Amino acid sequence: MDRHISQTMGEIMEDSKVNQQATKPKKNLGTFDKLMLHYQRLVGRTLIGLTYFTIWSWMYYYLGYRFPQAAALRKQFAKIKGQSKEPFLICANHLTMIDSFIITWALGSNLSFMAWGK
Repeated sequence: MDRHISQTMGEIMEDSKVNQQATKPKKNLGTFDKLMLHYQRLVGRTLIGLTYFTIWSWMYYYLGYRFPQAAALRKQFAKIKGQSKEPFLICANHLTMIDSFIITWALGSNLSFMAWGK
């Protein structure tokens, strides 16, 4: 029985190597691909302000969302964020489609969360 398990594990490892090689991204992008990535970045950066303002206005004025203690929450978040230069990730469980926006709004402006090309 051990021999069968060993062979199976060997097959799994070999399959894993093949799959890793098949899914590796291209190291060298072509000119068109680079151009499209730059275009995507430009469009995203251009529209983020308009998108954020539109969603914020809708939630604030139409839906009535408020954060009564936003200043204290943002101050505490800034303190936590300033304790380390390492990046960190905030994960929502996405009970609704607006969780990510609410977290961004509560903790700071949308622009403060953007990683501007490092």
